[in-house]
Amino acid sequence: MAGRNAYGPLEATLADSAGLSFRELRPRLTPRYALAWFQIGCGHLALWSIVIAAAQARSAGMQLVAAVLGAIGVGYAMAYVQLFFHEAAHYLLAKDRSTNDLLANLAIGLWIGQDIRKYRPIHFAHHRDIGTADDTERTYFEALTPLFIFESLTGIRVIKVLLLRRRALDKGIAPGSTKAAAAGSRWPLLVGLAAHGVLGLYLLWLGAYGALAAWVLGIGTVYPFLTSLRQLLEHRALAAAGGAPVPYAEAHRMFGDGPFASTFGGAGFNRHLLHHMEPQISCTRLAEVEQFLMRTSKAAWLDEHRTSYVRAFRALIVRAQR
Repeated sequence: MAGRNAYGPLEATLADSAGLSFRELRPRLTPRYALAWFQIGCGHLALWSIVIAAAQARSAGMQLVAAVLGAIGVGYAMAYVQLFFHEAAHYLLAKDRSTNDLLANLAIGLWIGQDIRKYRPIHFAHHRDIGTADDTERTYFEALTPLFIFESLTGIRVIKVLLLRRRALDKGIAPGSTKAAAAGSRWPLLVGLAAHGVLGLYLLWLGAYGALAAWVLGIGTVYPFLTSLRQLLEHRALAAAGGAPVPYAEAHRMFGDGPFASTFGGAGFNRHLLHHMEPQISCTRLAEVEQFLMRTSKAAWLDEHRTSYVRAFRALIVRAQR
């Protein structure tokens, strides 16, 4: 049924051309934790390299260039790193669940002021209620209009998302949530703000105004814009009209393996269709699931869901202007 994971799970008896069934393949698809952390490390390396490079600018002109280009780089790199918070929500960053949560909070959640334990019920509700008015992650309900872009760049959409999540917790939509959870601890947010504040003050002390502007604009505008846009491109159905919640109007897409798709849609988001079919399979093994499906009767069906982020953007923004 649409709105209740209509795309999966995969049938255990589904077999490829060599006779291998998904029931036989599934136990082999254990998470590759080292690979996931290597990818997270690469994201952090890119992020901090951009900040350090921007801090080298000295003249006013170069600082302006550093602010603009640095903001794009910082926002893009942060968006990539934050995608792995999603892996942590499914306990796929470490074998031990407590270790998974601790590492996720330290390496990822710190910079967005979130605790993975607070985010997990919200995300699980998204899987359960996708395509319905109860979906807790429903940026894709909005049409890709100039207003959507403006709200995403100015932080308005961030506020809307936070209010939506709070209402979901208050109403008990998120599984396992309580009134106490809805109130939540403010410590993750406070610690995150402190981390940003310390970095900002350090850059200010260095006189690295270009790097400071790059960080503020990258985190405050570019990062939330890319996050909102990515989810819309992954899930908004072409048939959905306007911006109102439309039950059963979600879509799931496959975006390929190019450099852009693999970073803008990192952590397996470039194969988001497969994630919604089998959410407990690590992003480090989704390529193998795709290869398996391409050797089965589902190959043509899978090809029908292939696109690119650019093609999806063009299709959705044209639809929004009609």
